[in-house]
Amino acid sequence: MDRKISLGLSAAYLCIAWTCPLLAATIVPDKAFPTQNEQVRLVVSDSDGNPVGGASVTVTYRPGSNVEKTDALGESDAAGAVMWTPSDAGIATVTATWSGPEQSDLSESTTVSVRFQRAPWNGIIIMIIAGLVLTVGSVVRIFRLLRSPEFH
Repeated sequence: MDRKISLGLSAAYLCIAWTCPLLAATIVPDKAFPTQNEQVRLVVSDSDGNPVGGASVTVTYRPGSNVEKTDALGESDAAGAVMWTPSDAGIATVTATWSGPEQSDLSESTTVSVRFQRAPWNGIIIMIIAGLVLTVGSVVRIFRLLRSPEFH
């Protein structure tokens, strides 16, 4: 009997875990990976898939870091849309807040990866230097190994 209850609870838990994300509200950008300084259309929808007009939308760049920055994007229109031009590349969290049934505040967030508009030269130079250091270090270590008395 206990095994049947355990299996039943496990099955119920799995059903809830799989369907909860389907019941959540969403914020969907029109581009999967937005690019810095290029306009993106975000659409806010409720758990039924209906657009949410009048939602207050904010974006937080580099959330959780010491240099996080939050910008207000404004309110979504009747189609649930708001336009956003990412000012910084990196991780950004977009949050929408609106009044739900019985005047309760509802909120939804999504994390977006914003690409650089072009490759940052300082990052490329650092990658090249790191590759050279690793390669030279490996070559030196191999030569030391080959010249060591234990190898002969």
